[in-house]
Amino acid sequence: MHLLARTAHASATRPATLVTIAASFAYALFTGFATPVQRSLWMVTLYLLGRLVYRDRSPLNTIGFAALCLLAVSPRSLFDASLQMTLLAVAAIAGIATPILQNSIHPYLLASRELNLTAIDVKLPAKQAQFRETMRIFVAVFESTPLHRLARGFIPAAVGLFLRLVELIVVSCVIELAMTLPMAIYFHRITLFALPVNLFILPLLAVLMPLALLTLATALLAPSAAVVPAALTAIPLHFGIWLVHLFAPSSWPTCAQPCRSGNSRPPSAYCLSLLSPRAESPHALLLDRTGPRCGVCRRAAAHSASTECLVS
Repeated sequence: MHLLARTAHASATRPATLVTIAASFAYALFTGFATPVQRSLWMVTLYLLGRLVYRDRSPLNTIGFAALCLLAVSPRSLFDASLQMTLLAVAAIAGIATPILQNSIHPYLLASRELNLTAIDVKLPAKQAQFRETMRIFVAVFESTPLHRLARGFIPAAVGLFLRLVELIVVSCVIELAMTLPMAIYFHRITLFALPVNLFILPLLAVLMPLALLTLATALLAPSAAVVPAALTAIPLHFGIWLVHLFAPSSWPTCAQPCRSGNSRPPSAYCLSLLSPRAESPHALLLDRTGPRCGVCRRAAAHSASTECLVS
C-alpha cells in the first residue's frame, strides 16, 4: 500500500513538476542564463525532483548540493562576492528564518484557516486551538449584524495578512543581519534603509513580474496590443523606483567604513611585501625608502588605501 501510495503521489505531481522545471529553464534562458539565475534554477530543479521520489526536502541540503554543482563547474566562483552573498542569503533564510517561523508564526498561520471546521481543533496543540476559538469569538460579535458574513471571511484574512507581514519582517531582518559583514567587506558600507524598502518591494514584485511577462508575450504575438499591459507594468515599476528614492536620501543613516589612518597599512601593501626577496618582513619593505620597489609599493599602498575610503 505504501508503494502504491507513493506511485500515485508521483503520478499526480509529475506533470506539474516537469512543467515547472521547463518553465524555469525557459525563464533562465530568457534572462540570459546568468550565474545568479543558474543558481536559482539548480535549487528549484533539485527541490522539485525531490517531490517526484517522495523524499523529505531539506532546504540546506538542496542549497549545499546546488553550491557543489556550481563549484564543480566553476571553482573560481568560490571567491566571487555574488556567489558568497547569494548562498549566504539563501542559507540564512533556510537555516535561521525558517526554523524561527516554523516554531512561532506558521502554526498560528495554519490555525487561522477554515474556522468553520471545529473538528480540526482536537488535532491541534492547545495554543492553536485556543487561537481558533478566540477568532470565532470575534466573529460572533458580529452575529446579529448585517456584517456577519463579511466578518466571517474578513477577520481570518486580516489575521493571516498580519502574520504574513510579521513573516516578511523576520525574513528581511535575518537577511539584513546576514548581509552586514559581506557588505562591510566588499562595499564598505551598511545601508539601514533596505529593511523598510523590502517590506514594500517584495510584495510589489509579485505583481510586477507577471505583468512584465504578460507584456513580453503580448509584444511577441501582437505588438500593437502590448500598450495596455506595458502601461500596467509601468505603474508598479515606477512606484518601486519612487519607493527607493523615498527611502534612500542622505538623511537616512548609513554606516560607512572610515578611511584608514596614515600609520596603518592596507592589506594589499603587506601582500606586495611578501613578493619582495629583499625584505626580511612586511614592515621592512614598507619602511625601506631605497630601491626601485619601494616607490611602487608606496604607490600601490596609497592607491589601495584611497579605494578603501568611502566618499559619501
